[in-house]
Formats: sequence, C-alpha cells, structure tokens
Amino acid sequence: MGNVTAAALERSPCRPGVRAGAGLASLVLAVALGACSAVTGSLGVRSALRSEGFVNVGVKFREVNRYTTVTVTGQAPTGARDPERTAARVVWEHFKFKVDSVDVGLEGRDPTTFSHGELAAQLGPRPAGYDRHTIYGAVGQEAAVGLVIGGVVLVVVVAIAIVAIVLVVRASRRRRASSPPSAPGYGPPPPGYGPPQA
Repeated sequence: MGNVTAAALERSPCRPGVRAGAGLASLVLAVALGACSAVTGSLGVRSALRSEGFVNVGVKFREVNRYTTVTVTGQAPTGARDPERTAARVVWEHFKFKVDSVDVGLEGRDPTTFSHGELAAQLGPRPAGYDRHTIYGAVGQEAAVGLVIGGVVLVVVVAIAIVAIVLVVRASRRRRASSPPSAPGYGPPPPGYGPPQA
C-alpha cells in the first residue's frame, strides 16, 4: 500500500476514533430528538398560561410509576377570581400527554392540587390522544427514532469512506503502472579512462 493510501486511511471516517465520534453524534441526535417532546410539552403550556395573564410562569412535570404530575408556579393574573382552576384548565387543554394530577402554587396563595377525575368532571374529556402516552414514554420513542436515524447516517458515512479509499488506491496504482521506467545509469568508468596523466 503506497503513501497515498496510507494518507487516505489517516483521513478515513473508518478509523476507530472517527467511528466513536460518529457514534457519539448519533447518541446526541437521539437525546435531542427525545428532549423535543419534553420541551414542546412545557413550552406549549407556558405560552398558554401567559396568554391567560399569568406572570413569571414555571411549568414542571414529574412521572413516578407512570403517574404524571404537572406543577405550575408563577403570579396570578390581576383580578383573577379562581386562578388555580384556570391554570389547571390550561394544563388540561394544552399539555399533550397523560396527566394524573395538576399542582398549582401561585405567589401569595395557598397551593392547590387537582386530580384527573376532578378535572374530567369539571372540564370534560381531554383532546383526543392526550392521555394515550406519558411524557417520558414519548421521549423514549423519539430517542429510539433518533438512534435509528443516527445509525443509518453512520452506515452511509462509512460506506462512502470505503468507496473513497478504494478509488484512491486504484488511482495510485494506475499512476505507478503508467510511469515510464527510469533510464539506467552509465556506471563507473573503465580502467584507464580519463585525462592523460603527466
């Protein structure tokens, strides 16, 4: 294998260090895709609460044994008569995943907890499909999709690298085969050859 081929291998994505980097990139992609569900779920509720007049809004969720609690914090709208129930309604209508209870803790007011049954009785059924998946279940599904996509990308990158190395090796061999042979040297002069001696 010539110098050109060795140089190509040094730059190749097939090297272990580059393969590890590509694998890490695939993992990062999977985590990023999975985190999109969590971010989207939180931002949607937060935006809707702000539209209702809530200030300094915070939205958190936790899941324990598939029991999901959404917690809302912040300042109630000025003059609101029942801001806790309004906040719970916003979560009920805008959090696109399973909700078992909603905790509302607003500044200067006692915290209030609403159960799924209580909210269903007061507000009616949630939009179709919202209670079908838990937030972390959705994160896991999107992470799995990200891993598949990252794996496909890695396979494509490695395949392209292999094709590139093969082409470089063939081009190097063709150049060496087509190069004209070097002219032979004259060798050392025969005895007695040279300028006359005095």
